[in-house]
Amino acid sequence: MLEVSGLTISAGAFRLSDIGFQIPAGAYGVLMGKTGSGKTTILEALCGLRPVAGGRILLNGRDVTSRRAAERGIGYVPQDGALFPTMTVRDHLEFAPRIRRWPVPDIRQRVEE
Repeated sequence: MLEVSGLTISAGAFRLSDIGFQIPAGAYGVLMGKTGSGKTTILEALCGLRPVAGGRILLNGRDVTSRRAAERGIGYVPQDGALFPTMTVRDHLEFAPRIRRWPVPDIRQRVEE
């Protein structure tokens, strides 16, 4: 389960305040809104890519608000061209486990999943 309560995020002059929602385990959540309304800012905060000014982010009951991005176990694929343009989809899926030195059979199994 993902639970967000009282989340406040600042990005320059832009500020989101008192954001709260819950997404049960196994369910999907969708952020919708106009361009510039803060959808990406919220996603970046959930993943640990943007600091939060207040509130809490709970993942399966564990407070991850102040944890580093790598410790959260949340994936994020940005909408822009931040991916490596020379890599295939398979290469992108293999990338993170490979730099974390996973055994090759484990990487293959994860990619096939």
